Amino acid sequence: MTVTATATATVTATPAPVAASPDDAMTPLAAWTACAVLGAHEYLAQAPSTELRPYNAAQPPTKNPDGSYQAIVGMTLPPGTHEGVGNVIAVCTIGGTLGTPTLIDFTLKDI
Repeated sequence: MTVTATATATVTATPAPVAASPDDAMTPLAAWTACAVLGAHEYLAQAPSTELRPYNAAQPPTKNPDGSYQAIVGMTLPPGTHEGVGNVIAVCTIGGTLGTPTLIDFTLKDI
């Protein structure tokens, strides 16, 4: 008599990601995105060939003690656009919730 071993695979379904609620607290990515949209509106409209730098998960926005985030969004200017300026950053403090973000502070800086 020959004994044969058979393996049985068990499939476990991966649960669907939890959908964000408008009442959820602000997240680093949402704060950065809000700052990027505002920076684009304020600066890219004046210099359309400026490039918005992508989100860098290795350098997320800083969470403040009050739960808001300070987000910094970089924008690269085309060569020769402004003498002595190579980049612009938007610095934003964003609080609130995902459904009702609150702009606390906004600054554009040439660097």
